[in-house]
Amino acid sequence: MENFKNYVDKLFAGYKESKEVREIKAEILSNPEARVADYLEEGMA
Repeated sequence: MENFKNYVDKLFAGYKESKEVREIKAEILSNPEARVADYLEEGMA
């Protein structure tokens, strides 16, 4: 997941850090993390 976080950080590198940018980045990062947790719970990974 660290590679994905770095990728998202690079996507937003041109934007000034703000509350909105942090919220959007957190939302983008939370979706795949939740999916991985679901897959682990179901024994798929």
